[in-house]
Amino acid sequence: MITAARALSYSHSQFGDLWRNLTRRAPHHTAAHWQAMQYWCTKWHGSDDLMTEFAERAVAQAPAGSLLPGVYLLALDELRGSRASRTARSERNRAVLTDVARRLETVPAGHEGLPRVRHRLAHRLGEAGLHAAALDQFRALGPHCGAAPWNTDDAGPVAAFDLARGRAAHGARRG
Repeated sequence: MITAARALSYSHSQFGDLWRNLTRRAPHHTAAHWQAMQYWCTKWHGSDDLMTEFAERAVAQAPAGSLLPGVYLLALDELRGSRASRTARSERNRAVLTDVARRLETVPAGHEGLPRVRHRLAHRLGEAGLHAAALDQFRALGPHCGAAPWNTDDAGPVAAFDLARGRAAHGARRG
């Protein structure tokens, strides 16, 4: 229904009612949060501010062991142009990214979705200038580099991954 509500242009009030009903039954459903985040983004029925506020709440409400904080990383992917640039190094973004990294420490290492979230987190931490934290994510990932965001780089995923990992190592060393 969340996806249909977006397509049917539900009002914010209608969507809010639907969302409250959904979260009563499944308060930490990651796919539902992603769909709702899409509703709140600029290209659908919201704005950059509404979308990021929604994603930040998802991070804050995520239970231990959940990949729900990854919704914030997907919200950052929706930002475009100057908004994306301003957000990347903002203190607010840096604080939320640090919280996402802390919360991911509670996700079981064998969780199938964890590597995909770590790849995006490593990328975003590097953009934010949080090089030591990005390097921690690269260490947890090991040499595997075929996921987003590296697989969309014109230089190829290996080159993009290696460059980002090298920048994280260099930045972490500089301090």
